[in-house]
Amino acid sequence: MYKNYILTILFLTGLIGITKGQTTEKEFWTNSRIELSGTYDALNHSVGFMAKGKKELFNTRKFRGFAGFALQYSYQNETDKALNQGLIGYNNDFGIYAVFDLEHAYFKSKKFFTGLEPFIGVTVLNSNGTLNLPDYEISEQYTNTYTYLNYGVTSKIGYKFGGFQPNIFFVVPLKGLFDKGRNRVGGMDSRILVGACVSYTLKSTR
Repeated sequence: MYKNYILTILFLTGLIGITKGQTTEKEFWTNSRIELSGTYDALNHSVGFMAKGKKELFNTRKFRGFAGFALQYSYQNETDKALNQGLIGYNNDFGIYAVFDLEHAYFKSKKFFTGLEPFIGVTVLNSNGTLNLPDYEISEQYTNTYTYLNYGVTSKIGYKFGGFQPNIFFVVPLKGLFDKGRNRVGGMDSRILVGACVSYTLKSTR
């Protein structure tokens, strides 16, 4: 487990060096992006948000590449669901990820775009609540925390309006598909999130 954390920290540190090493401090914010998103998981009925900061790495005729960081938070109410009778509680998870965003622009105007954004980082899952089963004279409180390496990909489609690039997206955490049963159904690694994003380019030159 600690090996995963060390590798993630090294990866994030290297990404900072790459993005800052290519530009001077004055140029660093040119064509950088900030993004705010709302997320929803229809299967588990969780809601959340994501915030991202990205630096442009390259820009060709049809493709743009960005690298940066993302913060993610989700909340899931577990009280008296069909499979959780007698349970009063919730799950929430917080993640920090490195992201690489590859966009493809269409048509002459290059305003309509699609993109794929792989991510890797660390997710912390918290579960808290009380289990009440009066027929069995059971009433117990519980608190669990689980931290793990997480990775996956985000797919998006959007349209450019000046410095703004609103888009809709879905997030597929691949770790949940590869861990032999997806046994952490409350965790970020076992949910497919959909969402809407507002993206803004700082000091845009294009």
